[in-house]
Amino acid sequence: MILLSTITGDNLRTAQAVAAAWETNWSTFFTSGIYQAVNKSMLGLGLIFLVVTVVITMLDYAKTQSMVSLSKLIAPSIVVCFFNQWRRCRKN
Repeated sequence: MILLSTITGDNLRTAQAVAAAWETNWSTFFTSGIYQAVNKSMLGLGLIFLVVTVVITMLDYAKTQSMVSLSKLIAPSIVVCFFNQWRRCRKN
């Protein structure tokens, strides 16, 4: 939320929309065997999540967003999505 507070206006709404879409897509990942296999290694999970998320973001937004806008979307979306899903999994 600290990172999101640095973004204003349309960028904030866009970042929230991207994070919501990623949460939907990643909820399957977090309940799959892949997540269970690396559950004890948060570093491994974080690296997998970071690489795949950056690749998805680059493919989806490289044509329509400038690199500055892209960098503003990547960090808050990763943080929001990762920690929301991680908290849900820890509750179960």
